[in-house]
Amino acid sequence: LPTIISSLDFKRPEVVLPYPNKESFGTYPPFQAAIEECINRMMAAYGMPALHYTYGPTFFPGALVGLLPAEDKGFGWGINAFLMFLAHCKNISFRAVPVSARHDRDVQEGLETEFLRVRQLKEYVAAIEDATKSKQEVAL
Repeated sequence: LPTIISSLDFKRPEVVLPYPNKESFGTYPPFQAAIEECINRMMAAYGMPALHYTYGPTFFPGALVGLLPAEDKGFGWGINAFLMFLAHCKNISFRAVPVSARHDRDVQEGLETEFLRVRQLKEYVAAIEDATKSKQEVAL
């Protein structure tokens, strides 16, 4: 994290997106890996760069704050997708930074963990849907 923070260029707006390198991603629980791959493919299907979108923390330029909806949309995990989609619409560049870290064991077990990951997917889908509705306003 300190390396990423020290590399931030506050004069140039960009989204800095840490992502697990291949070795790190290989330590993810299989169900979580499948959900995250689905989210990444979905983001790419909307024209986003082919990156890993669910790792964090993600660093966003402050200019995106004014594009957030005034009311709480309940994006949950999907807030990152919403902001990334708007950044993409505003032609803000993305910089992916590989991270090598072994995945921790999930706190929950079994169905509880699967429900958490399905909720994560639903929140990403809802946020992307809302962002696509906002796309024309943002592009102006």
